Amino acid sequence: MAMYALGMSVLQDVIAFEKTKVKQVAYADDLSGAGKLQDLSHWWGLIQANGPTIGYTPNAAKSFLIVKPEHYDGAVNIFSGSGVVVTKEGQRHLGAVIGTEEYKGVRRRESV
Repeated sequence: MAMYALGMSVLQDVIAFEKTKVKQVAYADDLSGAGKLQDLSHWWGLIQANGPTIGYTPNAAKSFLIVKPEHYDGAVNIFSGSGVVVTKEGQRHLGAVIGTEEYKGVRRRESV
């Protein structure tokens, strides 16, 4: 795991906030980012282009872009063809739930 962390640090340098304007965090093999749609699109492109060279293979089908309802159509347009799943409701993330209060309530009821 230590060697993997070293490889991920190289990718983190490539996708750093100073270069992408995306606030981000990495935990093991999970990358999370927050920012404007165009910046996130650039960030995702850098991950796809540079990740495999250090052994990180991004999986668009397991990647979720959670957006506010007013940004949904723009996000779908920007990320069309990328395979990234765009949602305005929410999604589970590292054991927590991110999204609308309604979505969080549904997930809470499902877990009880």
